[in-house]
Amino acid sequence: MKPPSTLLGFDAATMTNLPEKYPLKDESFDYILSSEFVELCLKEGVQCVELGKTIAHLCYKYEKFSKKIAKLLLHGISRGDFEKVKSYLDVVTQVAIIKDQF
Repeated sequence: MKPPSTLLGFDAATMTNLPEKYPLKDESFDYILSSEFVELCLKEGVQCVELGKTIAHLCYKYEKFSKKIAKLLLHGISRGDFEKVKSYLDVVTQVAIIKDQF
């Protein structure tokens, strides 16, 4: 299965989806999928639940990315301290509830 080609807009103030769809260019997708980007966000504890939702959306029916993220999360949990592990677990929680065949 191919990765998604669009993302929905989201209004953080009202916590609602916007009707607009934004095209996801290959460069943007490569950036979001990069281990360095995900790991940086997790290490810094930046909006981890929201990051988890984004990653879960991108993992849906995309086995290659799901495996890559699973390895990154397991590695981060295994070498993280108590404060850092929470960020990883926030993302794991979102990814674990995906309802697809993987």
